[in-house]
Amino acid sequence: DTMYRYCRARLLRSACGMNARQRSRVVLAGVSLLGLVGGILTWRFSGTVEHDLRPPSLHLLPTRAQLSPRGAKEQLDQRLSEYCHESLLQFVEASASEEAKLSSAQESLELVQVHVLARHGDRSPAHSFDMGPKQNFTCGLEGKSWAGLKRLAVKPLPPSSMINLADFPVFPGSSSKRCGVGMLTEVGFRQLYSLGAIIRKTYHDFLSAVHPDQIFVHSTSYQRTVQSAAAFLHGYSREDEAGIPIHISEGDILSAPPVGVKASLPCKKLGAFYRKLHTGVPDVERWQKVVDSIQSTFGLSLAVETGEAAIRLADHVMARLCHRLTLPCSHGAECLDESSALELIAGADVAWQHRYTHEYSVVAMRPFLQHSLEVMDAAVHSKHTYKLLLSFAHDSTLTMVLDALGVKSSGWMPYVSRVVVELWKSRKYYDHTHFVRVLFNGRDITGQIANQVQSAEYPRLIEYSRWRSMLLADTSLALYHECVNMTSL
Repeated sequence: DTMYRYCRARLLRSACGMNARQRSRVVLAGVSLLGLVGGILTWRFSGTVEHDLRPPSLHLLPTRAQLSPRGAKEQLDQRLSEYCHESLLQFVEASASEEAKLSSAQESLELVQVHVLARHGDRSPAHSFDMGPKQNFTCGLEGKSWAGLKRLAVKPLPPSSMINLADFPVFPGSSSKRCGVGMLTEVGFRQLYSLGAIIRKTYHDFLSAVHPDQIFVHSTSYQRTVQSAAAFLHGYSREDEAGIPIHISEGDILSAPPVGVKASLPCKKLGAFYRKLHTGVPDVERWQKVVDSIQSTFGLSLAVETGEAAIRLADHVMARLCHRLTLPCSHGAECLDESSALELIAGADVAWQHRYTHEYSVVAMRPFLQHSLEVMDAAVHSKHTYKLLLSFAHDSTLTMVLDALGVKSSGWMPYVSRVVVELWKSRKYYDHTHFVRVLFNGRDITGQIANQVQSAEYPRLIEYSRWRSMLLADTSLALYHECVNMTSL
């Protein structure tokens, strides 16, 4: 007690001897210390924290001037981890996926149809630039593990189309084969093989009763998507499920209908419609400097707007980094550093967000969505139809499908991204209501679908009647006619 009174007296005398500014500094220091201690205790003893599973908004990354070299490397590694999608090869997504899972509601519902739209796997750069010493990408299948791959049939869609099937080998080739522009690599083949196995495992109960002739496989007319479809089928199929053909639709928007489905014709003036609606990338001056600097360093001259230039350059850089190749260096030994690479990729993410308007996406993806709806209608009315539809396309296709549904992408689609649409039916004998659920990369995004009221009984689902009305909306039809009736190309 004596010591306590002595110390208290000393403290009071010290405080009384201070002027007002000194006393305020002591108080502020004490408050800061208490805040720090409180923060540590909160972190140490807090319960489980729910994390937002959405990818970070990378266009909000700090500018180069705000980044330390260490910070740039860490953020670049994080972005590449998302984009390159290497986690797919470790099958970590199978347990984390929400696909085919509806918790307590599942007992009163029956899954009747599944639509999967997937981006192709890892590929060589889609744009060829001279950015220093050439880095070769190997597109052949290495090792004996691929020796037993079965032959798969490819068919044109529609059958009357002029597609030359000889241009679409279903396997990337021998181990010595070097990649051309935008070709599927062995890593990409393994990614789709893994996705096929994951979908098989995730929907095991549903798929166990699905016959091969109830599966429809659809690809755009690119080698990388056809080979992605083949890889998926090899990861998915059992020994007794040989003979599922891959149908190739001309172009990159899957506009041809599945066999037996009424065609919804695409607008032939999509290019002009795009130019009419495209407004460019906001705050483009933020990325202009790094894009101009890279073009100057490597002697490039891209005759496109800054946003598109950022996408093309970032594609070249990210394809290299996904293979753990070095950042490009010019012939004068001036290299792209990590801060500049990160800033370039952030600019490309923003450009992807604004590449397509909602109105354009609605018109461009109208045939694909209408054909999917026709197949769903058949299932709802208990007609013989497909139970599993598999479509293989591109980052642009997935971006536009989501955009047409009112879900804006937060950046560039990772390799092997997938959009899954599930059709469920009530098991109740007095109720034959059908419901729809939408997932992106294994995460339920149904609640983000624009202007859709989810079911009161099943809050994670949309009633099929509402889903159908959305895809057949008058506004969608009006936009389609606006595109068709444009007077100039």
